[in-house]
Amino acid sequence: MTGWWAVLLEWNSSQLGEAVSHGSAAVLHLSVVPTTRPRYTLTDTGHLADLLDAAERRWPEVSDRRQLLVRLAEEGHQALTRSEQQVDSLERDRRQSEALARIPALVDGELLLADQAWE
Repeated sequence: MTGWWAVLLEWNSSQLGEAVSHGSAAVLHLSVVPTTRPRYTLTDTGHLADLLDAAERRWPEVSDRRQLLVRLAEEGHQALTRSEQQVDSLERDRRQSEALARIPALVDGELLLADQAWE
């Protein structure tokens, strides 16, 4: 290996890991990954390419396809949130309707409207 990065790797190789040369580019394989969170590798082909093309038409001011992918993820999250809110609203409406339907069995409206209820 040649270049400034080779010197850096030799100096700090015990912490960093192994450097591998792939033609003119060097790749550093870390021995310690800085996160335990999952990582995802996506290739801009097939259906994903179609999604990114649609996102590019939707947001023409964004030229970086990585940023378009993030926007798509954010839009998807917002759509899921709206959907959950709609389901919650429908469930709340259903519970209210059921409660209103039970009122006549629980309360005697005629008695409440009569004068004797207030004596």
